[in-house]
Amino acid sequence: MRLIGFNFTQIAAERKNTLQPGMNINTNLELTDVQEEKIDMLKDKTPLKVSFSQTVIYSSSKEAKKQEECAKITFAGSMLIAASSEDAKELLKSWKKKEVPSGIKIPLFNIILTKCSVKALQLQEELNLPLHPQLPRLTPQPTQNK
Repeated sequence: MRLIGFNFTQIAAERKNTLQPGMNINTNLELTDVQEEKIDMLKDKTPLKVSFSQTVIYSSSKEAKKQEECAKITFAGSMLIAASSEDAKELLKSWKKKEVPSGIKIPLFNIILTKCSVKALQLQEELNLPLHPQLPRLTPQPTQNK
């Protein structure tokens, strides 16, 4: 499977309330549509258009009885991929049931996450939001002299 093109159709970011320590950051990524495309230049591969949406939602801490949404980042778009005829048939057949085989789903999600994460990090910095991929805090390790 090879990526031919990637397009965003929606990028939205909103900060509603003041941020509190211990907030929940939930990320949701889903494929919304899979269609076969016609591209004359691809003879041995089948072009597929895969549409997606991703949201990053910041909500109040777990202790609150009713979680309140504090901020939200939303992406929507599509990508054009060139898949082998076997992979394309398998994906289109399973998509009729709104399912995606894991062998195909993982590479698709990796492409989407790679493209969206860069934009999300920029938006998080501009809105002064915590990073959605929570990075572990590194503590310096003492060096040993030999």
